[in-house]
Amino acid sequence: MSWKIESRDKRYKQGYYTPENPKKYVGEKDNIFFRSGWELKLMIFLDRNAHVTQWASEPFAIKYINKLTKKQHRYFIDFWAVVSGKKVLIEVKPSKEVQKPNPISESKVNYKKLKNYNIACETYIRNISKWEAAINFCKTNNMIFKIFTENDFKKLNIIT
Repeated sequence: MSWKIESRDKRYKQGYYTPENPKKYVGEKDNIFFRSGWELKLMIFLDRNAHVTQWASEPFAIKYINKLTKKQHRYFIDFWAVVSGKKVLIEVKPSKEVQKPNPISESKVNYKKLKNYNIACETYIRNISKWEAAINFCKTNNMIFKIFTENDFKKLNIIT
């Protein structure tokens, strides 16, 4: 197993992953890019897990309409895998982006909190738009859609 970190921003772990089991990877094996430490952990898990027979990173785009802007975009799903014979699409997100943002207390409103709340709401609406498109895509193509958060990594005991 190897990976090369090429992060421009020190807050995030990004780079290229080289699979231990290259026959399992579907796609260009020399260009497997991870955008976070969680994506890297999932790559290692998919690569090493005996129940996973095939996997790919950002294999294709799904068209979706952003409910906020009403514009069409392309959603590149994080992972595709065949797990115990079932095709699965997997998205990796922090748990705070999976849950509806909590409203700000009126007594604690200020510009920065309001701006952050608006960003969180926009992110949540965009994610919901993407995930609805992914769920419909999965129904049409006999696949399963999963969202992995840091909590799932803890439950599965995925440690690198």
